[in-house]
Amino acid sequence: MYASIWGGSVHSPVYASVDLDTGDISRLHYGEPSPHDYDDLTKPIIKQNLSDYAKNCDLWGLTQRLGKMAGIEIDMEAIQHKYGSVVRKVE
Repeated sequence: MYASIWGGSVHSPVYASVDLDTGDISRLHYGEPSPHDYDDLTKPIIKQNLSDYAKNCDLWGLTQRLGKMAGIEIDMEAIQHKYGSVVRKVE
């Protein structure tokens, strides 16, 4: 748990159900099934690859700006080539 800048507390980061601070399986539950289907705004988006999704926002520009803020030089052509065809896994 971490103190939030707004007061209260937040959980440590979790990736693939693993608490990244402890290495243990998280006690938090993710992926709760919904009794409802995706709405009409979501359905087309979940079928897009990252390059197509990025056309609707400044994703690649944001990636480059965040890298610059962190002092990381990012080869944007390589990033787009590597991740552009990635599609969400939706079950």
